[in-house]
Amino acid sequence: MAPGTITLTVVSGAFSGLVGVFDVKTKITVGRYQRNKFTIKSDTVSSKHAIITHEKGQWFIEDCDSSNGTSVNGDKVVPGTPVQLKDGDMVLIGGGSDNMVRVNIETIEEVDLQVQKDVQKVKEPVLFTSKRRLDRDPGQNVTVKQLVEGQKRRVAEMNDVLLQGIFKDIAEDLEELRQKGWCCFELCAVENSAH
Repeated sequence: MAPGTITLTVVSGAFSGLVGVFDVKTKITVGRYQRNKFTIKSDTVSSKHAIITHEKGQWFIEDCDSSNGTSVNGDKVVPGTPVQLKDGDMVLIGGGSDNMVRVNIETIEEVDLQVQKDVQKVKEPVLFTSKRRLDRDPGQNVTVKQLVEGQKRRVAEMNDVLLQGIFKDIAEDLEELRQKGWCCFELCAVENSAH
């Protein structure tokens, strides 16, 4: 999820798994018709059921006087009255237990905090990764570029080992085909000679 976004995920009913990700600039209309930003084509959902907006760093949902109502964490939303949404809220769009929508919100502050944590990790002396010592003496500073280059080398080494294993498996499979008399190279040569 990008910073300042809201993700709506239908977790129950016929549309379970439907996901919408929206940024703070989007006025999210929720309803049965395709013209809505988040469409749930259910008989219990009104054509324009609810609106989700972002204002002053917070997300709000407002019921648009829908036929079957909207509730947040079991509390009915009064039509025309915005209710603040929080990360992890469960919103019921329409009647019954269908169309339960989980709300996930990622704020810019959360992303900034994660970036600060990552920067702090890089500032700490990191001399060992994956139980392997970096190509540095313990007293030397390690730059982010050096860390990245070291990781790239290790990934390239792992890829080489992986490819060698794959080629070995292919060679063994081809040998088994030859032994059974099903060699695809001979079959191709026969087909090409016929033309």
